[in-house]
Amino acid sequence: MLHTSMSMQSVVVFRTLFMSAYALRDDRLHASETEVKSNVSFETEAFQAGSLFDGQYVLLSKLAMTEWPQEGLPGFTGIMALGEGTFGETWLATTKDNQQVAVKFFYRDTNRGRILLNMMNADADEATVLASASTECAAPGAIMAGGTSGQNRFARCITNKAQAYQGPSYIVMEVAGNQNLEKYLERRPPPSVDNILRISKMLVEALAQLQQSKYVHRDIKPANIMLTVAGRDVLDLKVIDFGLTLKNTQSVFPSGTPLYMPPELWPVILPQRAAPAHSHDVYSVGETIFEMLCGTTFHDKILDEFYDKENVQKKNPSRAGIETATVHTTPGSDIL
Repeated sequence: MLHTSMSMQSVVVFRTLFMSAYALRDDRLHASETEVKSNVSFETEAFQAGSLFDGQYVLLSKLAMTEWPQEGLPGFTGIMALGEGTFGETWLATTKDNQQVAVKFFYRDTNRGRILLNMMNADADEATVLASASTECAAPGAIMAGGTSGQNRFARCITNKAQAYQGPSYIVMEVAGNQNLEKYLERRPPPSVDNILRISKMLVEALAQLQQSKYVHRDIKPANIMLTVAGRDVLDLKVIDFGLTLKNTQSVFPSGTPLYMPPELWPVILPQRAAPAHSHDVYSVGETIFEMLCGTTFHDKILDEFYDKENVQKKNPSRAGIETATVHTTPGSDIL
């Protein structure tokens, strides 16, 4: 109960700081939002392919297209590949009623061509992937159903056929945006203060809903944060990739992306099972905000600083003294 109270206090503090800043929308944002809404599906808040924003076309993917399984996925028309993994691909597609969705299907490449997977023809590893996809598909809906904040900050799964025994296994997800935060931060000019505050406020809304629903995402980072962007203005945000998401009552080994994980979870010692804590996601959001402001994560900054200091001391032994002991402190303790 104490932990929950403290976590809620941290969320309230974040919300208080950023709610006031969120009101600083200028006339340009309102104009951009009006322009974008004309190209948005109101049912799914999804961008239409080739939409024109600020005088330029939005490219949803630069990946080379592979063969869309025309006969394997009836009712969907593939537009372009959005991503590829070991066992499958995610495509931007349209339904029969012209709704845009992201379809993820699973396959095995053989000498005779591509075989679409299902639970009948999958081997043990593939079956595990299909089972994980079903769990991942259920997570965003469970988070939103269990939360009371009223904000939709998670990309929903619309259809779950990952564990089908007949026909191809696939899942259908809403299109969460037109650019992830990682790519957004790589572009120039850097995001304005207003946009940083707006992104931060929406991330805190996601934190609040995660805590209310008793889920921990465990992999919040810029690559897993999708934005709806017009020019450089951010209009909406949704968190994606629920492969590591768990209830806070489950016992698991630590997992996540190290640069966005709390230092106490780094595998410095033999990892032990424990229930995932909401503080994991709070820290990940903090690292993300730090990166938006400073251009690097706090972990990167500290590790680079001490790496440089160690190299200087090696080149100049006479300068090594008390500082030398600090350089070799175990990560996750005194340094961080």
